[in-house]
Amino acid sequence: MVLNRKQATEQNAQAPDRGLRDRKKALTKQAIEEAASDLFLERGFDETTVQDIAERAVVSRRTFFRYFTSKEEVLFAGEREEIRRAGGVLASRPAEESLLASLEHAITALANAYSHDRDHRLARARLITDHPSLSGAHLQLLSELEKEVVGFVGTRLDLPSDDPQVRLVAGTAVVVYRVSVDRWVRSNGREGLPDLIHTNLSRVASGSLF
Repeated sequence: MVLNRKQATEQNAQAPDRGLRDRKKALTKQAIEEAASDLFLERGFDETTVQDIAERAVVSRRTFFRYFTSKEEVLFAGEREEIRRAGGVLASRPAEESLLASLEHAITALANAYSHDRDHRLARARLITDHPSLSGAHLQLLSELEKEVVGFVGTRLDLPSDDPQVRLVAGTAVVVYRVSVDRWVRSNGREGLPDLIHTNLSRVASGSLF
């Protein structure tokens, strides 16, 4: 479709407005996430209400629910985005790279967030552990990571996503990630998470555990 001069001018004028609106939305979403995170750690998850979060973020309850459906969704929003990025990391790995190296690269990219925000991640992990309902929600979140890995492994091996070999490889990678994070939390963040991931993946790949 060819735009006339008036239409083109109007479209160009609207583009900066859309960009500004998108930035404002991103900042609002970030403010809600940060407010919720701070309050969960200060007061506890059960003791924090949606109203508390909205007030700390300086937004209305209505605005809160435009971005999130619940407190639980806010708690896991950052990690859910990290999992999506991990899927992108997998998709960008070179075809000639070994499957093991590609998987290690992606889950280590996830682990880097723990190193950069150690104290907050430790407190958040303990918060989840102390609440069975949150632990269950977190396991569900890890199933999203497994779906990302399944898609990658299936493509790399040229096998359907429900093939047992694909599911086994993907499930193992996610379990290695989960076990490594658990060990990192128990060490109070003193052990290097990327090192734990590398060690655990190597043990599984070498067959030394069996």
